[in-house]
Amino acid sequence: MRGPLLGLLAWACLLAAFTPVAAAQDTADEHGPAGADRGPCLEPGDAMPDGPLRTSLYDGELGQARQPCPRSELALGGSGLVVADFDNFYGNVVASAMLWWSHDLDGGGTEVFASLEAVRYQTVISSVTADHVGPGHTSVGATRRIYRADALSAGVTARLVLPTAFLLYDNAWPVGLDLGVAGLWVPLPRLRWSAELGLMGGLAFGVGDPQPRLGLRLTTDISYRLFEAMSLLLQVEAGMGWASTLDVLAPGLGLRFAFGPHFGLELGAVMPIAGTDRTLVAGVLRAAWRW
Repeated sequence: MRGPLLGLLAWACLLAAFTPVAAAQDTADEHGPAGADRGPCLEPGDAMPDGPLRTSLYDGELGQARQPCPRSELALGGSGLVVADFDNFYGNVVASAMLWWSHDLDGGGTEVFASLEAVRYQTVISSVTADHVGPGHTSVGATRRIYRADALSAGVTARLVLPTAFLLYDNAWPVGLDLGVAGLWVPLPRLRWSAELGLMGGLAFGVGDPQPRLGLRLTTDISYRLFEAMSLLLQVEAGMGWASTLDVLAPGLGLRFAFGPHFGLELGAVMPIAGTDRTLVAGVLRAAWRW
């Protein structure tokens, strides 16, 4: 598995390095001057993935940061995470087949989005091992840009996580909601910095304790466009109050590619280094078609 993945990554880097700059310029001309009416947001003819990594440490992408730049795209891919608590002999491995969709409603001001965990495989390793295969969680949300300048953009976002993993839970139906304020700054044409401060909450409907929870999330990332068709992203996310004072502190790394005006590819991972969260690594591989 490791060999083919490294081979795929090497081929993507090679193709990205030699993708003509003219292709991106031609598509930008089709949609008007670069930056017109969109501030620092990428033009519709630029397929480069943008904003925070699409990795998530929580079900249904709860608390996952977004950016204040609406996009219209459809994406397929896979995500997963590995949890290990060696002291208590506990492990949890999740692998999911994902579908993502978003739509720019009004040319750069409002975006609606959704994600579907079409198939979820999960195995719990403890004194009693249990496996699960079935549908996963669904989330729906919207982002509204509230400020735009030449190099700055800001917006608000909300996401609702629905309990569609109906084979996973017994007598409890967990629901999650997150709200956030996101910002984007582009000090240089190839350098982009974004951040989001968010609040997330959750509770379970059923016969037992609803277990209400609240937590704060802070995510910040910086990306640099190495070539016209390749960018490198560094990210740090922190969570507080969900289960403890410091839930998680997790750096992340991502490689992103744009092949022509519509097709983009993202490979990313985060690795918690502090906090009570016992996730070893969470990753995503995502291929998107933008229009």
